[in-house]
Amino acid sequence: MARHRQLQDLLHGHHLIGGYDIGVYLETYNLEMNLGSNLRICRHNIPPFIPLERLVKQSNMQTDVRAFLYTLSQYLNAYVGRKQQLHLIKERHSSVRVMESNTLYTILVLIFTIPGEKAGAALCTLEYADHTQCLPNQVNIV
Repeated sequence: MARHRQLQDLLHGHHLIGGYDIGVYLETYNLEMNLGSNLRICRHNIPPFIPLERLVKQSNMQTDVRAFLYTLSQYLNAYVGRKQQLHLIKERHSSVRVMESNTLYTILVLIFTIPGEKAGAALCTLEYADHTQCLPNQVNIV
């Protein structure tokens, strides 16, 4: 019974938030768990490309739910951070166009228009190999 209460308190206190920017939560996610003898995820609105089942197995959710929630939060915050970065680029820089991006925002292909006498364009590819980070691992500019 004490374990059940402890898990309940932890889950109530651990609200899954994807990104926080200047006092505003960018996205909020929910995870409903069955707190019986075997912890089990009942319902959630975690994006389908977040490897939820793999995270459950890797973190050994049955014995360390805190580690599972921490890792899940890293994935969600990085995803929302990358998404927000792309949104801000499009909103604030009219000389930048998005040529390609995937749903996880781990590959972004941008084209920068260079104004002036020698007008031109530069192609920039951002690759995010670590899906728990919101900064690219590799940047290529052509």
